Amino acid sequence: SSGINAEWPLRPGSKSGKDFLQDIRTHSWEDIQLNGIPHSTDAVINLSGRTIASPGFFSSQFKEDLRKSRIETTEAIAKAIQKSENPPKVFMAASAVGVYENREDMTYTEDTDPCRPDHHNFFTELCRDWEAASELPADIPTRVANMRLGVVLAPGTLPMASFLRMTVLNQLGDVGSGTQPFPWIHISDVIRSIEYLLTEDIHGPVNFVAPQIITNSELTQAIVDVTLSKKGPSLPPLLVEMIMGKERALSLMLDSPKVLPKKLLDHGFDFKAPEIRSAVKLIVDEVSNPESIDYSALLEKVIAKRKNT
Repeated sequence: SSGINAEWPLRPGSKSGKDFLQDIRTHSWEDIQLNGIPHSTDAVINLSGRTIASPGFFSSQFKEDLRKSRIETTEAIAKAIQKSENPPKVFMAASAVGVYENREDMTYTEDTDPCRPDHHNFFTELCRDWEAASELPADIPTRVANMRLGVVLAPGTLPMASFLRMTVLNQLGDVGSGTQPFPWIHISDVIRSIEYLLTEDIHGPVNFVAPQIITNSELTQAIVDVTLSKKGPSLPPLLVEMIMGKERALSLMLDSPKVLPKKLLDHGFDFKAPEIRSAVKLIVDEVSNPESIDYSALLEKVIAKRKNT
C-alpha cells in the first residue's frame, strides 16, 4: 500500500487551489526558487506552459510567452532540485511531439533524431530548449523523464469540446486535406502514464501518444461515427491559417509528425484507449455522465509524493 501527500506550486495570482483538490498543500513559485523543493519530495512533475492553441495572434509576444512559461519554469525547478539536500527520485518534465520534424517518410520513436539541423522551426526549437532546461548534472541522482505529449483528448477542453459542438450541426469536417497525421492520446492514458513513470526506470524522452497512428480524417470519421452525426465540409487551409496564424497552423493543424510510444510499449504499459474510436467513446460517455470517471482521484496519485508502507 502507499500513502499520499501532495504539494502544488501556484503561479503568481492563482487561487489557493482548494476548489481543485482539497488535500493539496500549495507553494508559490517564489517559495520554490527561494527555498528549493520541499523536503522529502519523491517526485516532481512539471506540466507548466501557456496553451499553444490559446486564442490570439501568433505574435512575437505570444511566442515569447510560450517560451518563458515553459523554459523558465523548468529551469527554476531544475535549479531547485540541484540545491536540494535530498533530491527527488524522479523529475518528470512536460515536452511535446512538436520536437519532431514533420516528414511524410518518417515515423518517430524516442530513438529517432527529432529534427535535421537545417529543418528547425519555432516549435522544434521550443521543445528542444524546453527539454534542455530540465537537464541535471551527472552527480544529481534524480531520474529525468521528458513527456513528449501529443494532442490530449479530454472532455471540455480543446480540441474535443469544439469537435463535439460541431457535430451537433453536422459541421465537423476534415482540416485541409485530412491526410496529415494526428498524434493523440486520451487524458486517462496521460495520467496513467505519469503514474507509471513514478516507479518504472524510464528516463530521457518518452512519447506520450497512443499506439495507433491516425490521420485528421480518421479522427473526424471516428467522432462522427460515435456521435451518430454526419460529416461536414472540409475546413480550407487558408481559413485555418487566418484563424491561427500561418506558422502555427502549418505546424499544428495542417501537418504533424507520425509518432509511436516505443518506450511505454517496450516497458509493457497497457493503454486504456489504444485506438481512436475507444478514446472518442470514453469522452462521449463522460460528457453524458460527468461523474463516470473521477479524474481528481487519478490526478491525486499523479502529483503525489508517495510513501511506501
